[in-house]
Amino acid sequence: MKKILLRACLLLACATINAQVTYTLDTLTNVDSLIAPLNKESFTSGVLYDRVVPIANLTSFNTATNNVSSLPHFEQALYELYRAAKKNQI
Repeated sequence: MKKILLRACLLLACATINAQVTYTLDTLTNVDSLIAPLNKESFTSGVLYDRVVPIANLTSFNTATNNVSSLPHFEQALYELYRAAKKNQI
C-alpha cells in the first residue's frame, strides 16, 4: 500500500512540474509579420494602432459622450501608443 501511495505521489509531482512549463508568445512579432504586406505610405506618423490590443480604446475616445480620462486610462493609452510606434519615443 505504501508503494502505491508513493508512486501516486511521485506521478502527481511529475505532472505538476510539467504543468509549470510556459511558452512565451511574442505577439508583436507575429503581428508585424502579418502586416508586413501593408502599404506603409498610407500612414506617415509611424504609429499603427492596430499593432496592439486596444484596451484604452483610443479610436472611440474624445467624443461627446467619452471625453474624460483618468490616470490609469492615460497611462494605458500612452503605453499602447508607445508599443504601436515600435517602442520609439512619440
